[in-house]
Amino acid sequence: MNFLSDGNAAARGIALTIAAYEHLQETFSDFFSRVHDDLGALRTLISTLLKRFTYQWDETEQTFVRRLVVKLPVEPENDLFERMTNNHMEDLEVKLKDLLTTLDAAADAVDPIEACEQLQDAFGDDFPVPSKEETAKQHRPAIISSGSSA
Repeated sequence: MNFLSDGNAAARGIALTIAAYEHLQETFSDFFSRVHDDLGALRTLISTLLKRFTYQWDETEQTFVRRLVVKLPVEPENDLFERMTNNHMEDLEVKLKDLLTTLDAAADAVDPIEACEQLQDAFGDDFPVPSKEETAKQHRPAIISSGSSA
């Protein structure tokens, strides 16, 4: 899944980086022990970006189109996605929806290896998938009493 596969990749990469900077929220799987939940944070970010798509009037096509607007946080504060065509913007929205579906499936997976394999499909072969040995839980041997309890 490559969001930046066609022209102006640098501009869109900056736009996604700024969108992440503005909307990424620290998320915890256990708030009291402050255990970070990176998957939950990414799910929230993608969900937020999808909610920020709005209908904009396209003067050339004389119709409303769905667009995500991410402004440069300094002058001239222009929309960093302004050069994306309407078709590219539609493709971005579809890819974000697909990514959210994959993230939700990974969050619901019981087996961490299965979850990582799903994420690897979305992010590419560089995304690590742990071995069974790395995810196995070690348990102490059960203590068996040979005497009777009173």
